[in-house]
Amino acid sequence: LPERDRMAADFAHMRQLGANTLRLYTLPSSEVLEIILNSNLRVILDVPWEKHRCFLEDWSAQEDARNAVLRAARLAAGHPAVMAISVVNEFPNDVVRFYGHDRIARFVAELADSVKQAAPDCLTTFANYPTTEFLQPDGLDFCSFNVYLDDMERLAGYLDRLQHIAGDTPLLLTEFGSDAQRH
Repeated sequence: LPERDRMAADFAHMRQLGANTLRLYTLPSSEVLEIILNSNLRVILDVPWEKHRCFLEDWSAQEDARNAVLRAARLAAGHPAVMAISVVNEFPNDVVRFYGHDRIARFVAELADSVKQAAPDCLTTFANYPTTEFLQPDGLDFCSFNVYLDDMERLAGYLDRLQHIAGDTPLLLTEFGSDAQRH
């Protein structure tokens, strides 16, 4: 994140443009959360941990994930700027297929439950994406997807599909747009 004055100006500008929530991919300090709150914004904290490898084979990797989520939950419990915690951002599809979606879903549900234990009022989710759309863990407050489709007709069709996948659970696009590296 930029230095304090620039961050406050950026957040104020985002609010002027109509934003009400932002997503951070690292855990912020209490000072950053105060700047967010003073900007009349809320934040979704995305908890970084090593989900890109075979973490279910490594007890310490699982513990690292649990501890990272618990740190985020404790931060959320103490601050009104935190709207939600995303316990993971995009499992690689090969990891999900290797372990099976049931094992991954149970681990995500465990992480989400740890958030509820430490911060009962904080919403929980995990950011999914199209190649693992079949992964739908229990116990999450809303369904999050990262979608990069720049064709409006294809995006509209896929949003219909995601709404069916989400069912009665609120659906949130947590990343969307055009892939800047490819386009």
